Amino acid sequence: MNRSVYRNLLRIVGIVLALVGVGAVIGGTFAHSSVTDQLQKEAITMPTQDKVTSLPQESQDALESFFGKEMTTGPAAKAFADDYIWNHIQSSCTSVKTADGTAIEAVPEDQCSFAGVGDVATANKSDDAKYTAYTALRATIFQGESLRGMLLTAYAFWTVGTVALVAGYALIGIGAIMTIVGFAGFRGGNQKSGVQAAE
Repeated sequence: MNRSVYRNLLRIVGIVLALVGVGAVIGGTFAHSSVTDQLQKEAITMPTQDKVTSLPQESQDALESFFGKEMTTGPAAKAFADDYIWNHIQSSCTSVKTADGTAIEAVPEDQCSFAGVGDVATANKSDDAKYTAYTALRATIFQGESLRGMLLTAYAFWTVGTVALVAGYALIGIGAIMTIVGFAGFRGGNQKSGVQAAE
């Protein structure tokens, strides 16, 4: 294959890569803006520092950069879901009370879920006060897990958008370099070949 064929291939592949990169950037930007739009409609404000002092230090650290801000990004949604809602679900299982304020048995950590608390409620069906308390806890966990699931879905779409943006910019850069090389060619190599041919 002669040099002109290689140059044409470089041009074609370079242009195609650049166009694919542009598409990826558009897709990534769309994913980010869609997540932001949806989160803004929820109008969730991240907790302030004084609201997280009872949480594990690791969770406090994860939430620190978002204190008091409106939730508008995937990373903020993930931090709220995993380091705020999750901890509150777990703590709700350790301090279960009946309607009159009487503390009852905590739900074991391995049963602190919608299904697990349902089993605990069923096991206490003969005691109206306990059954009502565990049923109320189950509803709380359901709401928390549902919100957590939606926020983690938003984070997943945000991550896909981020990957698309990074890949898109990389493809645009590689495509531009290949296209430039394809159009500019290797002039030094051509001149040398011409000299040798003349000799």
